[in-house]
Amino acid sequence: MSIQITGLGDILERLERLERMDGVEAVLMAAGKHVKGVVDNYPPETEANKPTNPSGRWYERSWGERWWVKGGEVSAGYGGKSTQAQRREVLGKVRQGLIHGRKTSKMMGRQWTIRTLGATSVVVGNNVSYAPFVQDEERQARFHKRRGWPTVQQVAKQETEWVRRFVENYLRKLIGA
Repeated sequence: MSIQITGLGDILERLERLERMDGVEAVLMAAGKHVKGVVDNYPPETEANKPTNPSGRWYERSWGERWWVKGGEVSAGYGGKSTQAQRREVLGKVRQGLIHGRKTSKMMGRQWTIRTLGATSVVVGNNVSYAPFVQDEERQARFHKRRGWPTVQQVAKQETEWVRRFVENYLRKLIGA
């Protein structure tokens, strides 16, 4: 009696592809880009980001702290996302010496990085010195929490299932399942 197994070569090839983890690093990098796109998304600007802040001080994203000096004010209607005309108006006030400030922004939103650790892990991170005070669960300032900044831990928890399914679907395709 003899038993003949057909298709064994195909099965072995699939197992070898799985063992080599063909393309998994690229899939992890794509998953990391997805997570980065969630964590680097700034919440909407608030009064704290606008020259119309009653305190006369505000934080301008991608620049830093700003404040009015005597005699300075911006025209009514400045709010939310500024128009080009409003930006020109503010810059004009800066040139006139009516707005002062300190360029302190390290542009946290642009500093998120992604790297793979072989075919098993992907790391999304940010090395900006103040990032933990904006987006870390244990160190986040109440100010940022009230304004809707997500923590990296919240994003990781929220996106874990999506990443798992994304990688799992790729592995299923890799072995032809």
